[in-house]
Amino acid sequence: MILRRLIYREITRSFLAVFSLLTLIYLSTRFIRYLNQAVSGKIGADQILEMLGLRLTTSLVVLLPLCLFVAILLVFGRMHRDNEVVAIENAGLGIPFFLGTVLRYAAAAGVVILLLATFIAPRAEQRMAEIQARARSEADLIGITAGKFKEFSRGERVIYVEKMNDERTRMENVFLQVREGDKLGVLTSGSAALETDPETGDRFVVFRDGRRYDGVPGQLDYAITEYEKYAVRIDRGQARARKTIESMPVRTLLRGGRREYLAELQWRVSMPLSALLLALFGTLLAFSRVGREPYLGAVTAVLIYFTYSNLLGISKSLIDRGQLTPWIGLWWVHLLLAALITLLYFNPRLARWWNARRRRRPQLLSPR
Repeated sequence: MILRRLIYREITRSFLAVFSLLTLIYLSTRFIRYLNQAVSGKIGADQILEMLGLRLTTSLVVLLPLCLFVAILLVFGRMHRDNEVVAIENAGLGIPFFLGTVLRYAAAAGVVILLLATFIAPRAEQRMAEIQARARSEADLIGITAGKFKEFSRGERVIYVEKMNDERTRMENVFLQVREGDKLGVLTSGSAALETDPETGDRFVVFRDGRRYDGVPGQLDYAITEYEKYAVRIDRGQARARKTIESMPVRTLLRGGRREYLAELQWRVSMPLSALLLALFGTLLAFSRVGREPYLGAVTAVLIYFTYSNLLGISKSLIDRGQLTPWIGLWWVHLLLAALITLLYFNPRLARWWNARRRRRPQLLSPR
């Protein structure tokens, strides 16, 4: 139908405009945050763009329903101002036509959001965890500076380097203190190098042509050993990223049965469901008396959206803490919005029925 394609095109244009604006704002704030982390050595400078892309991918699950909601409000608000809605209604097409059109569009968007929430976003979360784990590992190694002491393993290993090459891989005149219980070991060497085990991620300082002093502080029975090559592990590897619930695939969450897993499953299902409900709500709000007032409609839409979104987040947290049963879960929030949609849909009919009933009511004659 030509009219339906026209509405689709208008919604798509508004959706892309809103999405571009919100994405620009979101990426700007995230870029500044990642840039600060890169300056402080928490992540590498070459990882900023990849982190931005991955973070945007995970945020699309929440961002797309919001963009669709705002786009529908903008489109039907403009159509009301230009009297296009009046012309369409005079042609015999009413609210059911607009709801059906929006529902088809929102269903397609919901499929995309469902794929993002169940397959793409968890993989992006896992990739971000791997990058952050690797960045933490590399940040400790890069933190070794000539002329300064550097602690590893919560102070169990302390290293001092007099000189380093430009690539920061070779050291000269190295001192390392190793504490193991009551014993204290000190290694000195004219040269050393940093090495990382590729399988375990454990980090080592490999000394060459030096001495090792072992003993208990306060006693004189120190053992002195000369060596040609000596490797000391300064920290356990962090190459393997910790697997979070957000990065788990759906089949793992289904097998787990824990309340945290059920909360995450409901959250992933709630995102495409919210796109459908918000699309219907935005359509009915635009056709209501409140929605036809520019400022009042915008304020009402913002308040209801953030209330709805915050209630979903609070319910998920309550399930995680065991304060809300998963059987109630996030569903009551969707039912609340569905009840509001039903009220908006039947409100004009209820008003007409009530006015007609009042007109049919017999009027009592007042005494003279």
